[in-house]
Amino acid sequence: DLKINNLSTDIKYVFKSKNDKEINFFINQGKILNLDLQKSSIDINLKDDKKIIKSKIKTKGNSEYSEIKIVSSLLGLDLKNIKNIQLTSNLETSIQLWMNKGFKITKKDFSVKGIINNLNLEHNEIKNIKKFFPSYDSKIALKDTEVSVDQIDNLKLSGLIKFDKQFNDFLIQYSGLTDKNLRISGKINLQDLLLKIPNLNYLKEKNTKADVDFHIKSSKLGYDISRLLYSSEKSKIELDQIRLNKKLEIKDIKNFKVKTFNDNFKNNEFHIGKHKTLKNTIFILGELFDAEPLLKSLYKTKGKKIFSKDFNSEIKVNLDKVITGTNDDISNIGMIASIKKGTYNKLSLKGNFSENEIVEMSIYQVDGNKRTLQVISDRARPFVKNFDFIKGFEDGKLEYESFISKEGTNSNLLISNFKVSKVPALAQLLTLASLQGIADTLSGEGIRFESFEMKSNSKGNVMNIEDALAMGPAVSILLEGYVDKGKTVSLRGTLVPATKLNSIIASIPVVGDILVGKKTGEGVVGVSFKMKGPPKDIKTTVNPIKTLTPRFIVRAVEKMKKKKKEETK
Repeated sequence: DLKINNLSTDIKYVFKSKNDKEINFFINQGKILNLDLQKSSIDINLKDDKKIIKSKIKTKGNSEYSEIKIVSSLLGLDLKNIKNIQLTSNLETSIQLWMNKGFKITKKDFSVKGIINNLNLEHNEIKNIKKFFPSYDSKIALKDTEVSVDQIDNLKLSGLIKFDKQFNDFLIQYSGLTDKNLRISGKINLQDLLLKIPNLNYLKEKNTKADVDFHIKSSKLGYDISRLLYSSEKSKIELDQIRLNKKLEIKDIKNFKVKTFNDNFKNNEFHIGKHKTLKNTIFILGELFDAEPLLKSLYKTKGKKIFSKDFNSEIKVNLDKVITGTNDDISNIGMIASIKKGTYNKLSLKGNFSENEIVEMSIYQVDGNKRTLQVISDRARPFVKNFDFIKGFEDGKLEYESFISKEGTNSNLLISNFKVSKVPALAQLLTLASLQGIADTLSGEGIRFESFEMKSNSKGNVMNIEDALAMGPAVSILLEGYVDKGKTVSLRGTLVPATKLNSIIASIPVVGDILVGKKTGEGVVGVSFKMKGPPKDIKTTVNPIKTLTPRFIVRAVEKMKKKKKEETK
């Protein structure tokens, strides 16, 4: 497979003594795998019982993938993740072999230095890379790049790199310290790439100047980021001494500074770091934090954990302003928390929407297996906005309580005095139920609800809705079902216009007189419905019903009694 063509060499034999001889080969011309071997040399020293072979193989020319695979197999390199390589280079490979009298290699050393004139490489797609680099198509091109590599896996590349259409400067240095430990550092110009950092709500467009400078050590335990500095125009991200496990969960953090801009508006400026005087305490301070990605993640398929089981720390937070993705920004956020084994076991948070509107959140440990999460917010919109099937939500206050254990989560949600519009699934339901007037209101000013109460339990990515009741001046809805977060919505229930609900309640002796007076309307008419499908494409079917279920009536009466009692206070 490794034929040498048109070989012409000068051979020199040097006899120094009986036990010390040398043979020198100097190649005037010759080719191997389409590479020119001119000016290569091989020196064989026979001294005592040892044989030392020293060679400098100069290779210049073009190499196709089939030829590179042959050389790689000889060197023990694994190219299973490479789809294609085309290479034009001018390299010098130095190889030294020490052999005993039985021709067994006792020691070896090699190094490669030279220029990569052009390299086009295509590899298999790296998992999750599209999340951060949506435009990257698994192709890299190098040109005018200096390369050096040696026996102990020290690699250095310096030159021009292209990910799409434009070549930019880069430098990469790699050191294989042991079989499972390596150090990699470098500086890469990312101007040619579209970059997204979802957790920071940050986007860098293509053809916008950006650089990343990094120093990372990898071991069987994880990754130590001694330094990573990203900068692009006014945006800057700096990491120092961050330790991650193999799952990229945080084990320790010393310094993390962020300043980013979204559509030329600053959306993050904060600093995370170790407290100088309080041991085992991390502070988060800053002018601005974009919480929209965090709020979105509440309703998406469960992602990776942020902290590893090795992470234990106290957290102190003071932020001037938090962006929610709506006009409901929160000011003066203060939080204290405790994280043990990578999980919050205590948290207390408070912030202000306005002088008279607050948001509060708390987490506390009930026992060794159960925690409670509570949220009280004078504005519900930031928490509801990111439901895929709701595109218009106004006003409203929110109360939420959740009991969290290893077995799952049990939750109670109350949203009061709110308005919704542009809810395709609800509009379809109202239209199918022949309530076109209400449907028109939904697409216009919106439908107002006095309250929405939901009892649910969750396990993994599935939220089971045990009971949900929405009551309003125009329509009331009772439903149950499940939501596979980010994938499927499956609900069934009953919808009744408010006039019909008042009729049946009014017909109940005493209770009806108290709640809605003695005047009654026409007979009870409503619809039962089923809704199923992806959040953005829910299919709805309805069936008219003549009488309401006792469960609907009981829940409605309970709610109306409660409202009447509150009004008389």
